[in-house]
Amino acid sequence: MRRDVSKVKEFAQSHSVTSIYDKSEDIIQDPNVELLYVATPPGGDRVKIAQQITKAGKPALFEKPLARDAREAAEIVQLFKTAHVPLYVAYYRRHLPFVHYIKSIIENTDENNNNLPSIGDVSGVYITLFQDRHLHTRQHPWHLNKQISGGGKLLDVGSHMLDLVDFLIGPMRNVVGYASQSGFSNSSDVEDLVVGCWKHVLKNRIVPGTCRFNFCSGGPEIDEIQILGTKGRISFPCFGTHVSVNVYSQKELVVKDFENPTHIHKPLVQQIVNDELARRHVSLSNQNSICQSTAESGLRASIVLDKLLNNRSSWKDNYLNYSR
Repeated sequence: MRRDVSKVKEFAQSHSVTSIYDKSEDIIQDPNVELLYVATPPGGDRVKIAQQITKAGKPALFEKPLARDAREAAEIVQLFKTAHVPLYVAYYRRHLPFVHYIKSIIENTDENNNNLPSIGDVSGVYITLFQDRHLHTRQHPWHLNKQISGGGKLLDVGSHMLDLVDFLIGPMRNVVGYASQSGFSNSSDVEDLVVGCWKHVLKNRIVPGTCRFNFCSGGPEIDEIQILGTKGRISFPCFGTHVSVNVYSQKELVVKDFENPTHIHKPLVQQIVNDELARRHVSLSNQNSICQSTAESGLRASIVLDKLLNNRSSWKDNYLNYSR
């Protein structure tokens, strides 16, 4: 479905798709469509779309972030919860092989490899992302419109890093943030500079975390998440086709390289398909595997983003007033 009929026809022809639509309600009501992927920008009438989907009783995968702010995200989650319909959020990096390798080191749960490097107990986590994306307004200009994007590249790409930390370490608590507009980009609408801190509670221990995002940074891009432990640390990028995971233990440096899938959403999408088939009592060899990108984790990410962006939520439209 796309509002531009000529573009949706072109896509359908190139992918051998026989049914096309220019209205969301038409594809939602199609009896042959069993699960919907909502790929509109965060400011693309998502609450209204969620109302249509839940009324039809169909599961859905929503692009991340789930909404422009936590209020809208909570409204969407509640709609699906009330309707008893599954909701997934497209934080697809949770399902990539390199992420599960890191999680197995942190939790020491890799049953197939007893020689995993050890970093001991987690003692801190640090996120750094320096890019120049807000300087190039001709590339994806909708990201620079807060009414549409909710908050520029922080919501689009920074959210992935925050969600990974949630997946690897646990929920972020007591999040405090400071966000500002640098004045270097041509947009005065979205924040270019964002810093924040929080804590994790692990086994009655407090683990601190910090983040630094700069989307008007010149020079080489810096993309790094560091997880510190009592016996070492893990350093890795969030983005890119090729990912090197560096594990610094007390004895040595272990480097493990990964190639992400060509279609990077595929592991998440396959897991959603497996879960939905299992939910419908279809026999699968991998029924015990459950999708990790849930409505609850997606809502947590939106709450963290709100905190980092100084709890802003004032929009010209008001999605929460749609009649049900």
